[in-house]
Amino acid sequence: MPDLQHQFSQELTIVQRTPKLTWIGGVFLYEDHNEGQVEITVFPIATQIRPFAKIGTNAGALFGQATLSLSSRVSLTAGARYTGSRRISMRPAASTGLGQGS
Repeated sequence: MPDLQHQFSQELTIVQRTPKLTWIGGVFLYEDHNEGQVEITVFPIATQIRPFAKIGTNAGALFGQATLSLSSRVSLTAGARYTGSRRISMRPAASTGLGQGS
């Protein structure tokens, strides 16, 4: 079975600047999916083969930051970020070959 891999990421940001306040906000999206044979070798005598393994990640984030100018020499900056992710791992039963090398 050939290895299949798909990856996607995108970020969108919005910025606003005024004489007193500068802020930025945005969203980030990430997706990654892999399918293929996985071989795990336990040195020196065994190899596990998982022929139809599927691994995936979905993630996203929201973020923001603002800077308030209090005077020409003093400013106050605050920011926050929220990130969430989900990982998927589907591993069928392994077959073990003794004495096989990878």
